[in-house]
Amino acid sequence: MTTNGIALHRRLPALVENGLTHLNLSLDTLDPFKFEIITRRRGHDTVLRTLDLALQLPIKAIKLNVVVIKGLNDVEALDFVELTRHKPISVRFIEFMPFMGLSSLFGELVPSHS
Repeated sequence: MTTNGIALHRRLPALVENGLTHLNLSLDTLDPFKFEIITRRRGHDTVLRTLDLALQLPIKAIKLNVVVIKGLNDVEALDFVELTRHKPISVRFIEFMPFMGLSSLFGELVPSHS
């Protein structure tokens, strides 16, 4: 399942009970303020609560999908990698998909190649 994690924490135990084994969680920043800038909503703490709950459940693979944006969250790349040191999490720095008016950020994205 791929999700932004906003409402998942309430449903996650039942989903795992019914066979969910893999979770891709979108989280572009570890900073609550930047989270609101990027997502245009509150909920950073809820996404982290979902991640913490997922780590306690018998889920085979947990991946964080992160879009790196120059000048906004690019300094956090190593912080995301650090999360993988002590927790069974994979971090994937993924390509930006322009939708919902966020195409204005396109020029600030960090490309996967130079």
